[in-house]
Amino acid sequence: MENLKIASFYYIHGFASGKSSSTCQKISERIPGAKALAYDSSKPFMQNLKSLASQIENDREPCCIIGSSLGAFYAMSLSPFAHCCRGRILINPSLAPKNSLKKYIGKCKNFETGSDFEFTQQVCNSYPEGLDFSALAPAIPTVALLAKDDEVLDYRASESILKSHGIFVSYVSGGHRLRDYEALFAAIKQIDAGAIKTA
Repeated sequence: MENLKIASFYYIHGFASGKSSSTCQKISERIPGAKALAYDSSKPFMQNLKSLASQIENDREPCCIIGSSLGAFYAMSLSPFAHCCRGRILINPSLAPKNSLKKYIGKCKNFETGSDFEFTQQVCNSYPEGLDFSALAPAIPTVALLAKDDEVLDYRASESILKSHGIFVSYVSGGHRLRDYEALFAAIKQIDAGAIKTA
């Protein structure tokens, strides 16, 4: 992708994933210089949020934060710390992680690295019930990509929450793990061109 006005693109992976995810690779192929931000799925929410914030705190260039599933929750939570954030893209976002992560309590496997880790009840409880949208830089243009055939999260619940807060929703197919990369790049172009208006 050429002639983008936004200088920096950051990608935040989902639960039990990592920097080597296929979505991160696709973004890097099309946008040289795009960076993956990493967090530890076994660690508490605030510890991870502070770690993510430290990875971008010195960036003063206009940026766009892209997050997938739990990474989308972090993308929203992180944007107040990213003072130069000009856009957010949420891929099948987990908007109520304290509830949706309950089923993973116990031994888990990182599906990118194959390594085992423990996801505890305490760590699950460290996540908020949901997002306080009014405190999360509502003026930042945001696009949500929702798969109607998402097998992990109910897209209708996300759709209702997002639309009620004026977030632009676009629909993709292929399940929870993004496969429609052209829809992602179309959203990036919309954000970069200033075509997404805030409520």
